[in-house]
Amino acid sequence: MVMDSTKLPLPTWFLAIFLISQHKTGLSSLALMCQLGTSYRTAWLIHHQLMATMAEHDSQHPLRVKISPLVSFTREAITHWARHNLLPGCDVRSDGLHCFAGVIDAGCTHADIVVGERKPRELPQFIWIRTALATSKPWSMARTSPSSSPSTSPTT
Repeated sequence: MVMDSTKLPLPTWFLAIFLISQHKTGLSSLALMCQLGTSYRTAWLIHHQLMATMAEHDSQHPLRVKISPLVSFTREAITHWARHNLLPGCDVRSDGLHCFAGVIDAGCTHADIVVGERKPRELPQFIWIRTALATSKPWSMARTSPSSSPSTSPTT
């Protein structure tokens, strides 16, 4: 853990996390020192520890996520979708539904993560799909919502 075995107060760590994560163009250790009221060495160590932790976390996300409707959840439908949307040899993860064997037919590798009695939200492997779905939900609802069409109400 980043804050493990440090003598720095938690509010200082939280302020540093906030400042680094909110600064769009990158925050220097010198600027962090001024904001936190610490020595340059302390600010530099905090900065580098937080940046390393964020880089480690970012390296675990998928490179691309594609969400599109399927005709049905059959092996044939998945094979057709995969041939049109995936490059041969790409790595596909699923929850173990049998139809996802269709990605193998399309030349991709497949690893299933069997959910069993657990809920997918309880499995860390599914965190990115939850994020992708949560992010895309407002967009997809706006595209299919009747309120997204031009207003036909009379003006007064």
